[in-house]
Amino acid sequence: MGNYLPFVNFDTIQLPHQVVAGDDGFCSISQVGNVKCWGRNDDGQLGYEDSANRGDESNEMGEYLPFVNVGTGRTVVTIDSGQYFNCAQLDSLMLKCWGHGSDGQLGSGDVADIGTFPNQMGNYLQSLNFPSGETVSELGLGYFHSGMISTTGLVFMWGQGQFGQLGTEATSNIGDGPGEMGNYLQSTQLGSGRTAIELESREYHTCAILDNYGLKCWGENQYGRLGYGDSTDRGDDTNEMGDNLEYVNLGEGIKSHLINLGKDFTCSISNDDSMICFGNNDQGQLGIGSTVRIGDGSNEMGDYLNPINLGTGIEIRMCFDYSPTSNPTFTPTIPSPTYPPTINPTSNPTKPPTFAPSLWPTFSPHLILLSTPPLILPLIPAFYQLSIPHIFQLMIQPFHLHFHLPLIQLLIPLMIQLSTQQHPLSTLIFLLILLVFSGLKLINPLILISTIHLLLNLLFLDLIFLLPSTLHPINNKKILSSFLHQELMGVEMRERDYL
Repeated sequence: MGNYLPFVNFDTIQLPHQVVAGDDGFCSISQVGNVKCWGRNDDGQLGYEDSANRGDESNEMGEYLPFVNVGTGRTVVTIDSGQYFNCAQLDSLMLKCWGHGSDGQLGSGDVADIGTFPNQMGNYLQSLNFPSGETVSELGLGYFHSGMISTTGLVFMWGQGQFGQLGTEATSNIGDGPGEMGNYLQSTQLGSGRTAIELESREYHTCAILDNYGLKCWGENQYGRLGYGDSTDRGDDTNEMGDNLEYVNLGEGIKSHLINLGKDFTCSISNDDSMICFGNNDQGQLGIGSTVRIGDGSNEMGDYLNPINLGTGIEIRMCFDYSPTSNPTFTPTIPSPTYPPTINPTSNPTKPPTFAPSLWPTFSPHLILLSTPPLILPLIPAFYQLSIPHIFQLMIQPFHLHFHLPLIQLLIPLMIQLSTQQHPLSTLIFLLILLVFSGLKLINPLILISTIHLLLNLLFLDLIFLLPSTLHPINNKKILSSFLHQELMGVEMRERDYL
């Protein structure tokens, strides 16, 4: 280990932006949305239209490892791995899955593997069909089942249902036959008026953090991995889901902010920055100083749970914060290191994005850009490396816009049309429309301050739009359109959290 441990050879040009792991393999997304996979490949899970493993011999990594073909001109926004299969959301916001398909986990309407033979990937690989109006916001893949949170906060699941892990109050599979996907696919019921903000699946169970930061789990409950003080499966029989599915008791006043599932155990990071785990503990995976399992008996959950002791003065810090940044670090985002940064803004690691938010959580981090005279900014060479989604983020984020979902759906086509015209006046029109509709519920005085800064920014934005296209990356309209679609759809959740 240490200095003796070599780096994985990805690519000398396209560096990894996201890495996910299956049972015996990995996939990475580069900074520009291309995917490479390596490891075990007997079910086509690497997506190279063969069954040969990658990474176990010389001259198989780095430039020798090809990109996975997900379709002509298509790039990948996010990816997740099941046991022997992968699913990727594209820049078109469509979802494609490949690899092992034994139980319908690929959502293709059959049980065939995909990715082992020619003419199965690229344009031949069909995107999954979801109910009308539902688009993927986050993925959660288990061993043989798949799930997603849509942009409306609903959970949809397909694949193996043997232990109730689909939450359908039945044990039948979904997605392995015709007439089961698309509008036939029913959402998982989590309770009256409740939506999900995070979804995780593993082996044969699934857990979701709801919009009230309560935790619910369903599927196989061996070893107490669901955290209900027994070993009874949930979601495989009638009257077990919806309001009948209890919240996992994490303790008085404790809410779940982040979850991660192991093979047969579950861990949660709570609102007090502690980490608690329950389920199987035969290898000490719960971190409690013993091998006694937790969650399958009485007096084990709730206030009886002990957080993992990481040492004096050591606490868990998540990748998001609920308070304004006191000492903002603006430089890491110039140039954009996590491109594309917010096409799928509610996926890990920035969830939940607005728990107890301040009105202006990102005003301070961009203060230098918003307060610098516009004629100076074009002189900063690094500024030209900002992606266009970042530029529009600077325009949108200082506002807490009070939109309602129907209004947002009407605005999306107009927003996309204006923002992709590549004309100086389009940025001004774009901002004015946002100001008008935000003013429908009155404008906080701080917005007036932000508006002044934004109007100044419009001047140098206009200059950028007038520059030759070689000096700024504004040509990818599909990425910008996807960004605007997700940004506007996400405003409704931010308004709900604020209210």
